[in-house]
Amino acid sequence: MNINEILQQPEYSFINNERRLENNIMLLTFGGSHSYGTNGPSSDIDIRGITAPLKEDILGINFAKQEYDKNNKNLIFGPNGFEQYNDAATDTIIYSLDKILKLLYKCNPNTIEILGCKKDHYAKISPAGQLLLDNRKLFLSKMAFNSFSGYARQQFYRLKNALARDTMSLAEKQFYMIDVINRMYNHLERAFPTFDKNFVHFYVTDTEGEKLFINNQMVSLDDLVFIYKGKTVSACKAGSYNLDLDNTELRVDLNLKEMKPQDMVGVYNEVSAVLKDFSTHIGHRNQKKDDYHLNKHAMHLVRLYMMCFDIFEKQDIITYRKDTPSYDLLLKIKEGYFQEKDGNYNPKFYRLIDDYESKLKELAEKTTLPDEPDIGKIQELVIKIKETIL
Repeated sequence: MNINEILQQPEYSFINNERRLENNIMLLTFGGSHSYGTNGPSSDIDIRGITAPLKEDILGINFAKQEYDKNNKNLIFGPNGFEQYNDAATDTIIYSLDKILKLLYKCNPNTIEILGCKKDHYAKISPAGQLLLDNRKLFLSKMAFNSFSGYARQQFYRLKNALARDTMSLAEKQFYMIDVINRMYNHLERAFPTFDKNFVHFYVTDTEGEKLFINNQMVSLDDLVFIYKGKTVSACKAGSYNLDLDNTELRVDLNLKEMKPQDMVGVYNEVSAVLKDFSTHIGHRNQKKDDYHLNKHAMHLVRLYMMCFDIFEKQDIITYRKDTPSYDLLLKIKEGYFQEKDGNYNPKFYRLIDDYESKLKELAEKTTLPDEPDIGKIQELVIKIKETIL
């Protein structure tokens, strides 16, 4: 598929008509499955790119929204000025240089991949854009671990959430939620030195918020696993009755004492990612996600790990996976290799994710990449790019 032919279609006319784009485009490329080489006949086309700042952005008042930009809803502005152009109809996102530099510095997965696409997938590469591509390795550092691993875990939570809501009984949903929580605990203990498991406390109540007890002991997550495995217990709350898993909820308390501010932010983000994807009541149902999208989601989760492996081992960005040894595995996952007949995933898939997470941590510890990108060298690059633009 030729990207230049695609961009000639009428629906992409805004690229040549919008003053912040047209001649200011630094580079355009495919995003999504076309950029990874995992696309099929029905795959959507996503376009991603970077646009150079205007002269007024560099030399003028950079936080001022120009009068002629106010009525264009596709232009996104932040406190420091123009940030990106979004066209929902064609699923096109074009970042401003300043916006994407902040994301590239953190090795953000959704933006760093723009610099590692297949050569013939790029269109409209300007001299400034070529400078950025030629110096892409300046943005690679150990920060990739938190960026990629954190994003992968969010995708994993979403996949588990979709499976739990769409294919399992309420009792099974409780069990899988507990599995996600335990994984989260393990990661928090590794990633944040001042984290203590008691800082984030999950417990069990009935649907009205009343705590449940077994033999005068408050029901714990481990008790739910015990019950899920078929054991019969009695719960005591204003009398005795058998605990009904379909009439329970998980609740959470946060008790972040004496924690370093940076650790607190990390813990909060991790817990928020879990709670965002699981409603307060586990039994709440979403619209069912079809098997194709579930398997596509699982494939991209694995692809994230593979890309980060390359960053640490090869110290390069390899977005296009078709030429890599891992490509066949990605296609198998997309085709449902790990999915069972009942819609759930084979335990081998979860072991694969555990192995990849462990491998990623090991590579992050062994890599010769710096802890953070060299801000001085990036500053020199950006000055050169902006001089080229002017």
